[in-house]
Amino acid sequence: MSLISGSEVQTFLEATLLIANPPSSTESLLDFSGAAMAAEEAFLQSVRWVPFVSDGSTQTRLFDPPSGRLLDLQGGLLSVSQITVSGMPLTVNLDVFLSPQSADYTGLPYTGLEFFRPAWGRKRSIAVTGVWGRVTSLPDDVREALLAKAASLLAPQLQAYLSRGLTRWREGDVEQWSSGDLFSTLQASWESIFTQTVRRYKRTSIA
Repeated sequence: MSLISGSEVQTFLEATLLIANPPSSTESLLDFSGAAMAAEEAFLQSVRWVPFVSDGSTQTRLFDPPSGRLLDLQGGLLSVSQITVSGMPLTVNLDVFLSPQSADYTGLPYTGLEFFRPAWGRKRSIAVTGVWGRVTSLPDDVREALLAKAASLLAPQLQAYLSRGLTRWREGDVEQWSSGDLFSTLQASWESIFTQTVRRYKRTSIA
């Protein structure tokens, strides 16, 4: 499931007045879909949640027993159905505890397990079944960050092929033109939005 589409990137650029609505024949050659996919890939690699948006399905993931009592789930667990060690089921809040404890009321997923006693077994003997992901639907700030990243990736083409060194933008009711420096300013702004959003959502290890 894609987080954003090429048509959303096109609409975003139309709203900035960097391309016409509808796009000209030259502007239509821009790879909106490719930029959307590249922006999504950059975001997922940076935040390190797999998946980021849950599809609601239940999946089982296998883990090696940790050296201590803490296990990093290497992702987000939105709800848990079963946890077993070497096929033996464990009782949550008795044999094993979900971490962080505040996940239920902060809207965060669980990212780790703490065993009451060290878990022993062979490789991949810990099975965790549940719904995986960071969120159940794409947050507005993440959508904005993805669109900003996609626009940033297209900025060199916009500058080179559409404007011939001239760009346009609107301040209130006045449309103004400037040199290619505006693209650098816009691109820096878009990258800043993306970087700050990644920082808010980036997964950290607990082990």
